[in-house]
Amino acid sequence: MRRHIGALLHLCLDDYHQGKWAEVLELPEEGLTLCSKSGYTICTWFFQYTKGLVTGSRGDTETAHALADAMTIWAAPRGIREAVHCAQEVHALADIADGDFDAAFGRVNAISPAGSFTPYVAHAVWVFFELVEAAIRTDRRAEAAAHVRALRETNVAGLSPRLALLAGGAEALVAEDDAEAARLFARALATPGVDRWPFALARVRLAQGERLRRSRALSDSKVPLTAALKSFQQLDSSA
Repeated sequence: MRRHIGALLHLCLDDYHQGKWAEVLELPEEGLTLCSKSGYTICTWFFQYTKGLVTGSRGDTETAHALADAMTIWAAPRGIREAVHCAQEVHALADIADGDFDAAFGRVNAISPAGSFTPYVAHAVWVFFELVEAAIRTDRRAEAAAHVRALRETNVAGLSPRLALLAGGAEALVAEDDAEAARLFARALATPGVDRWPFALARVRLAQGERLRRSRALSDSKVPLTAALKSFQQLDSSA
């Protein structure tokens, strides 16, 4: 039973990153039933987390916040810090869907402050793009630049191709020069296998298209913006 639950946990997370969101909403129900019947209730929060990732990313913010609150209420008194951090990520995704980037920044900054990757806080590696994006959108450019420097110093991009894509996108977000931003976006999007992570890819393309529009390269912005929109529509996402 323990291995069954463990396998479901990993499948949920993998399916989320691969854009198989219908499966992510189905598998946790099986997991929650198994947790209840077997007595492994300590794993309940993880299935709430994966459901929260999808509902937050799709703009069902009421459900996402409720799931995150339930995780925090259970985990905080028990000192299960990782569960609290996961809840903060779900809250942040819902805040971003609502356009509340100030709230989103507060959530992820509480996990690990801008400009640092706090030791033994593994979840800091999962939310750096949200932190940089929220910082840029709320005129916290110094915090965003500091976090990108920390990304380089800790070589987060070297951990996986998906993180390399997001780290490259974060670098491009803080670039002062439009030409440098274009180069960094192109390098990030050239990461091998980016199509495996449609949501992460769409977010980087959206950031690229928005930067091109701000630099008045309107015709060039259409390709990444159209591609991002198509991916968001396929995922039924409001990001």
